[in-house]
This record gives sequence, C-alpha cells and structure tokens, in this order.
Amino acid sequence: GAQVLLAVPAGGQPLRGVLEPEPARRLVLAVGPEGGFTAAEVERASRAGARVFSWGNRVLRSETAGMVLAALVLHEAEHILERGSR
Repeated sequence: GAQVLLAVPAGGQPLRGVLEPEPARRLVLAVGPEGGFTAAEVERASRAGARVFSWGNRVLRSETAGMVLAALVLHEAEHILERGSR
C-alpha cells in the first residue's frame, strides 16, 4: 500500500520527519480544502495511519497546493535518499 501524508498548517511533524528514515515508494498526498482539514478529520486520518505533517502557515489555493506539496516532497525525499547513499 501507499503511505498517506496529510498536510496541515500547524501541529504536525516537519515534512522531513514523516519521510525519514526512508521515503515510501508510493505516497498519497492529502491537501485540505480552503481553511484546512477539521480537527476531527486530522484525528481520523491519523488513527487510520496517515502521517500528519506541517508545512507552515502557508495559505495556497487548492489548485496550486497539490503541485507545491508534490515538489516539496520530491525535494525532501531526494535529499534523504542522497544522504543515505553516501
């Protein structure tokens, strides 16, 4: 299965923390609606195994948030993998 990553404005781990020690081969990136996920949604997702991370107080449109998140995840995952191959 895929590892689910849930983006929240505050209260989650740093992105690198949810990707370490080695990023999963398959990821599902969940970005909430305008205003973010409700506390109940975050709790439910976390109980179901999602890894909750904070990407700071960035407020992006839903149309662009997914692309920005994907780029951040790729960047961090590549950094972790490069560091591990040394």
